[in-house]
Amino acid sequence: MPKKLDPKVAEKVMIRQGWKPLEPYKSALAKWKCKCIKCGNLGTPQFSNVQNGSGCTVCKNAQKINSRTISHVDAAKIMTQAGMKPLVLYKGIKTKWKCKCLVCKKITYPTLGNVIQGHEACAYCTGRKVDPKDAIKVMKKAKLSPLEPFRGADKPWKCECLQCGRTTSPAYSWIKRGQGGCRPCGVKKGGIKNTLLDIDAKEVMLKANLKPLEKYKKADQPWKCRCLVCKKIVYPSFSNVNSGNNGCLYCIGKKVDAKDAIALMRKNGFEPLESYVDSKKKWKSRHIKCGNIVYPQYNTIQNRQTGCSACANYGIDYTKPAYLYIVQHHEFQSIKVGISNNHATPNRIRTHQINGWIHYKSFNFESGQIAEDLENTILRWIRIEKNLGIHLTKKLMGAGYTETVDAMEITVIEIEREIKKVIKDYKEK
Repeated sequence: MPKKLDPKVAEKVMIRQGWKPLEPYKSALAKWKCKCIKCGNLGTPQFSNVQNGSGCTVCKNAQKINSRTISHVDAAKIMTQAGMKPLVLYKGIKTKWKCKCLVCKKITYPTLGNVIQGHEACAYCTGRKVDPKDAIKVMKKAKLSPLEPFRGADKPWKCECLQCGRTTSPAYSWIKRGQGGCRPCGVKKGGIKNTLLDIDAKEVMLKANLKPLEKYKKADQPWKCRCLVCKKIVYPSFSNVNSGNNGCLYCIGKKVDAKDAIALMRKNGFEPLESYVDSKKKWKSRHIKCGNIVYPQYNTIQNRQTGCSACANYGIDYTKPAYLYIVQHHEFQSIKVGISNNHATPNRIRTHQINGWIHYKSFNFESGQIAEDLENTILRWIRIEKNLGIHLTKKLMGAGYTETVDAMEITVIEIEREIKKVIKDYKEK
């Protein structure tokens, strides 16, 4: 069993994290009466939570934007960062604000609240709203001349076909999606496409990074090809590719190869225990870190979200510099690997050192994403190839116990050697 933490050390940690203890230290999980050094708020935080970065909720809430007190200058800065130029004074977080989009130069009316929540500010740039002038340009480019005012993206729009002179009524949204506006002209065009020479059709496909593996038959018939980007077999139609659509469903993410899905799961620290079915289906897997049986969806893992609630690493920022570290504990006879961002608060290694761990070595990377990918590779090597289990319990160590291994079964030198090998393989890819 680990020794009880020195109360003086615990007090130093609390003070460093902004809390002044008002009573003696009891245990890491006990409520500890303290006073926030910054705002004077009285609270009862647990030492374990404070050690992991938890702070004063009063101070945290004070940092949030107050819609009643935010100034026009601060509000305007937020809108400018979102690509909008305010044209009138700020009135309220839920009030429509007349602005000019710095991208499309159009006048639009976003609310500050929506922008703060991460919504795109310009209705025109996102396609939520269509400028009639832009709609007319799109129709004319499609060889259609409007005969009445624009009424909406999905409303039939009376037009004259500039190729055959017929009157037709396509919706703007049809044309925007690449569909034809005049049926007779479309039938005629389709007939011409179907009479294309095999060599001409193949040239179009090759320009779209698709290598035909059989002779051309018809424009709207599935055509067996090999994608020159991902090397997979696909069946696009010539008409879709000739219209400008991407012919490979794998490259655009609409289809997932089972082998690629398994490789991505393993890269992110999961070992599938059943066949891949669908990106939105629960997929029975074993999480390499903790050994738990979990059921994440493939698209959850693909979007860099956690698939195991027991050991989710919410603190890592995948876009900022990070490091992979090795620490060891002589009393526990245990070794642990882990990752953290370079400027994370609290410092992960320092926190472990307070609890008796000794820092052996660290490896720096450009981003948290690279660090986690390599950490998962190392843990897979430890758990699967070396067949070594988790050494410490959650009760004994707390957060990070899933990354421990018995120092009697492997050495820090062996782990260091494997990490260097993995890093070399990564750089050569």
